[in-house]
Amino acid sequence: MDNVTVSDAAVCREAVFWSAIARFQLGRFHDALGDLHGATEDARSYAEWEESGRALEWQSVVDELGQPGLFGQWWVMTAEYHFALLALAHVVKSVAALPDLPQFRDSELLKLLRDYREHWEDPTGRAGRGLADLRPGHDEEPFVFTKKWVMLHGLQDDDILQWLRDVDEAARRWLTEHGEDHPDWHDPLWPSSRDAKWPFVRRQPPEAQA
Repeated sequence: MDNVTVSDAAVCREAVFWSAIARFQLGRFHDALGDLHGATEDARSYAEWEESGRALEWQSVVDELGQPGLFGQWWVMTAEYHFALLALAHVVKSVAALPDLPQFRDSELLKLLRDYREHWEDPTGRAGRGLADLRPGHDEEPFVFTKKWVMLHGLQDDDILQWLRDVDEAARRWLTEHGEDHPDWHDPLWPSSRDAKWPFVRRQPPEAQA
């Protein structure tokens, strides 16, 4: 990858960080899809109940739960999707900068999807043309999902998640072999915060905890 001016150790630390964030964000995106689907089904059932004459056996359920509807679920799902693509693009960038890290066969697709969302003001720009060239005639649904998995533009989330785990493992191994420290999700912000019992204490600077 051209124009990389940071050390290989810095690249590996970014890979560790963004592979964790990407896994986390894909989970949030999957949950948001489920919330949107559930709200859609609830709204459809309510509409059918009204159209059928408001059957009395369901009246108590409606009285208890209220009228369902689609409110912010679509916004949340769209935001989680955007941030998932952003995190994945950072992983793509890190593995491109260091050949020792595992490559993903569809890295270019992930990058173009992020660029397309990022430059929504220019749908026929470079990213749009790149997607058209990469996947001519592609007409599948962008998201297909169940309670256990999601298909993102034809990419199985299990494949993406396995690649992210492989990147994390390889980057940590590289850092260890070269005597470099590496980040960990459970590392405290400062060493003494491991002994703090309450969140409000952990937010204080070290000298305030003495």
